[in-house]
Amino acid sequence: LMHGLRSHALAGTELAKGSFGTIRWRLLRVAARVTCTACKLCVHLPYSFVCKGIFAKAVALLVPAPVWR
Repeated sequence: LMHGLRSHALAGTELAKGSFGTIRWRLLRVAARVTCTACKLCVHLPYSFVCKGIFAKAVALLVPAPVWR
């Protein structure tokens, strides 16, 4: 899972060659507020989160675009 995250979602970022501990520390150990409704899951990141852009890029690459009917 971590190999796939690093090679696919983090390609072209400063964490592309980071160790698994660094990736886990910077991206996965974040105090965030998560809300969910029937249609969507929303992650509210803190304003002081330094890697917000990298997190958004990784999520955009890993989560497919929603299909509305």
